[in-house]
Amino acid sequence: MPEDSIRLLGPWEWQPLARTALRADGQVETLGGELPAPRRVWIPIRSADPEITHFRGRVLYRRYFHWVSKLDYWERIWIYFESADYFARVRLNDVPLGEHEGPLDPFTFPITALLQKRNCLEVELEVPDTPITLQHAKWMLRETPACVNGPAILGEVRLEVFHPVRFGEVSVWTEWSTTRALLHVQGKILAEAASDCELYVVYDNHTLHYQRLTVQVGQTPFSIEVPCPRIYVWDMQEGQPAARHYVQLELADRSVLLDARYCYVGFRRCSWEENKQAIRLNEHLLHVGTTLPIVDIQTPVAEGKPFESADEIGQPVLCRLPLRGGYATDDAFIQRAQQQVGRLVLLLQHHPSILGWVVHTEPQPHDAALDAALSQAIHRLDPERSIFIQPEANSPELILVRT
Repeated sequence: MPEDSIRLLGPWEWQPLARTALRADGQVETLGGELPAPRRVWIPIRSADPEITHFRGRVLYRRYFHWVSKLDYWERIWIYFESADYFARVRLNDVPLGEHEGPLDPFTFPITALLQKRNCLEVELEVPDTPITLQHAKWMLRETPACVNGPAILGEVRLEVFHPVRFGEVSVWTEWSTTRALLHVQGKILAEAASDCELYVVYDNHTLHYQRLTVQVGQTPFSIEVPCPRIYVWDMQEGQPAARHYVQLELADRSVLLDARYCYVGFRRCSWEENKQAIRLNEHLLHVGTTLPIVDIQTPVAEGKPFESADEIGQPVLCRLPLRGGYATDDAFIQRAQQQVGRLVLLLQHHPSILGWVVHTEPQPHDAALDAALSQAIHRLDPERSIFIQPEANSPELILVRT
């Protein structure tokens, strides 16, 4: 949670650089053809402009901004991207910040040392065309309405002010059995210098866990497993909000709050019943496609839709990940796919409404190695949920991969 933030909404310069397409070996080739005219746009871009959202190739987004404020000794500036579809290369004042692959997850870069009075931010995005000959050997995981129909090619971009010690990636999930109810918190702490700090886990506005730790330069991982003294069961509701618990993770240095993250979690029991093609949630038997819909990731993950609403109203769902049809069998691609899918699971696994993961829809026979690798990666991060393959997109029939 930043101390302050500045949204870089617009106007942005939008300049097509080249039409591109993927080859069978995964390399990108430049195509000929006339390019759309450059224009000014506002971020995030919505699907109302088909010339922008359906352009396949390499595009440069450019935004100038001023920074005239004098920073306090503790202030550090990061640049945050809500999403960027699909291959992104980011520069600030002609200095490369880094690259990102994937259309749905957020990412950040530190930029304090690069700030000037007048700054030029450039984001080079590339969504190469996938030829019809590669429809069953794709190289991008973007088969979801969030990518195919919008709503954003480049999501919200903002400058964020943090302390020199802050949270990196954090994941939260629950575990509930007949004998115990546990809250799990894992993540990383980013620090410019070694220092001592305090870590709090606040559960429904009460401190559930406290520890002092020494963080090192760079990244310091942490893992917390703590029993919860009081829980309410998350369940299907009729006209009433579902029972959820508020969790806040705080990083402090004596009386100074350095950073915080928060989310809602829920406790429920669920199991897959193969012969009935249904999941038992607490005392309810939910049949796939009727009382248990299969839901795509419909927006960038940071927006929380539709899973936050499902959590609140008590609507269980299965989350369908953005893989449909056949994919490449290259080992490097499979490894990158594992990283992308794993990051989506970490960002979404605190939602109690998600009862399982549909890892692949309409896979081809040659996708067996990819599906096994993705299922293994998901199970390692989220062992409590079942993992499925959906043979036909329009059929509720599922094949259990792991439970």
